[in-house]
Amino acid sequence: MISPDIQRAFFVSAGVMILDYIARAMSWYWTVPWFDTIMHTLGGFLVVMLAVPFLKRVGMTLSVQTLVLSVIIVGVGWEVFELLNNITGVPPEQYWSDTIVDLIADLLGGLLAIAYLKTQR
Repeated sequence: MISPDIQRAFFVSAGVMILDYIARAMSWYWTVPWFDTIMHTLGGFLVVMLAVPFLKRVGMTLSVQTLVLSVIIVGVGWEVFELLNNITGVPPEQYWSDTIVDLIADLLGGLLAIAYLKTQR
């Protein structure tokens, strides 16, 4: 039997991937100014949903701090990836403000996932 943690992670992953596919096909990242923020929020949610079964599997204690740190590490990593691959989608003078908004959205999504998981216990 597949654990509920893995089932939740799978469904959130599938939802984010489908939404990303549609967004790319419809050019929402480039035509809907706030769409990237929604995806970063969902990304933060997804990181927590994936981190929970992973951290359990490796025997780490689940804590809010560990989950938030996971979101921060992945979010900063993603921002570095965007910068190195020149796919930020914003002019250079807007890079830092866009990055800060993205990281706040990542964190918000992660905190929403933590709150959701607390209701599932």
